[in-house]
Amino acid sequence: MSNVPPLTHPQQIFLQRILASHVLTNEATQMIWDEVEATPEGRQHLGPDLKKTLSIINQSLKTGFNMEIRSISLSLKEDEASGSSERAPTIYHTIVNCEPDHTNSSLTKTPHDLAFIRLILERLIESCSDHGCESEEDEDQEEQTTSSAGKRHRRGNSSHRKAMIGCDGSMSRMSLINLRTELSGPHKDKLSINQVENIIENLESEGWLFPATSRRGPETPEGRQVRRKNSSGNSDGGSGTTWLQLGPRTYMELPDFLSEIGLNKSRLPQLILYG
Repeated sequence: MSNVPPLTHPQQIFLQRILASHVLTNEATQMIWDEVEATPEGRQHLGPDLKKTLSIINQSLKTGFNMEIRSISLSLKEDEASGSSERAPTIYHTIVNCEPDHTNSSLTKTPHDLAFIRLILERLIESCSDHGCESEEDEDQEEQTTSSAGKRHRRGNSSHRKAMIGCDGSMSRMSLINLRTELSGPHKDKLSINQVENIIENLESEGWLFPATSRRGPETPEGRQVRRKNSSGNSDGGSGTTWLQLGPRTYMELPDFLSEIGLNKSRLPQLILYG
């Protein structure tokens, strides 16, 4: 620990506020930095700008605790007002544990809780529009051999799919709660409805899950969304229902695990490291 670069008092305050917030957008992180920097001590000892401060803090976190402030650029929200399918990326920051996924202490919970969380992530990955998609080379080959009629049923063109980042699938809160009935073996009937509700609320508050704000249609029997519009062009179901998708912290903390359960590696958000 003697080799850990010491943090100044303003840097410690800045770090504590990030830690308490779990996940922050770049804009919110900048606002915190501005508030700390506005103090007399902050102007002298925080750092010249946000990026440099993040870099300084990461040197201490990585050396002393094998942790770091990690950032990603990710699109999670769609423009409902305009109906646009284009999603503007947002930079998110969080403090992550650098240990391998299977030893990650950020998800230290009971075995039953962990089994339920794994099931949630698996079902959300399964609901991705491109779940199980082929490699880019195979997709190009399929584009050449698929009939025109078949192409009309494909979700967009290959270039659109290659550009998509993250998982666009989501499930309603009630469907996530009902996943408790799918737990088997030693986890069967071990979690009550109140317990799984608390797990889901904690996952959302800590940034593992994120509200899905795009228009939603009715669910399939398995609880996954159906993107369907009625004759007036409006969504024909799901009104008032809360939908959740993978949150930024999941991508930052568990990239290898997401790939293991089926998310194409090409769709993992780009990690931005400072330090």
